[in-house]
Amino acid sequence: MSAKLGLSAKMYRTIAAVITNSVLTSNVVTITTQAAHGFTVGQLVKVACVTHTALNGTFVIASTPTGTTFTYALTHADVTTSADSGPATEYYEITNAKDVSLGLDKGEADVSTRAGAGWKQTFDSLKDASIEFDMIWDTSDVSLVALSNAFFGNTMISMAIMDGPYNISTSQGLECPMTIVKFERKEPLAEAMMVSVSVRPGYGTAPVWTTIP
Repeated sequence: MSAKLGLSAKMYRTIAAVITNSVLTSNVVTITTQAAHGFTVGQLVKVACVTHTALNGTFVIASTPTGTTFTYALTHADVTTSADSGPATEYYEITNAKDVSLGLDKGEADVSTRAGAGWKQTFDSLKDASIEFDMIWDTSDVSLVALSNAFFGNTMISMAIMDGPYNISTSQGLECPMTIVKFERKEPLAEAMMVSVSVRPGYGTAPVWTTIP
């Protein structure tokens, strides 16, 4: 087992779209989505087609010809265009971040009884997670804007905090919709303005610890 540097870790915000059509021609896959996807060229996308399962996996977005289509490279025999379904999820890397901390802990329930022969006994209770990181206050950065909008709009933002790229085998980390609980701007006199962000798992979809196969 080899150690990993913090520099190799990746943090993503995720954007989901619904697939309606898929086709593969000359090693280029074109996916059509139900509504405007908002995906960005060069970012990762995880595709889970129900009909054309051979097109599934995590890929780099090559182009976005329209607001409801995107393409990626895949070496495979041609697949005829067809109605399809399933999710397509973009993993947009948050590069304007540093000093990321993923805290995981677990509550304890006291289950001590006389059978413990004088020892205190505990049982696992609720798991908890907290993610802390700093960002440069750059209002042109789309990830900063997305986090700010989620904080002030009282909405959740889906994220993945991984120890490596999402498309690399054995990378692992926490994925789930997050609630922004802290968005603190710092204004030091002789340094760049920063914002300290704290996020925690939000209501709805349960957190998942993901390991890339």
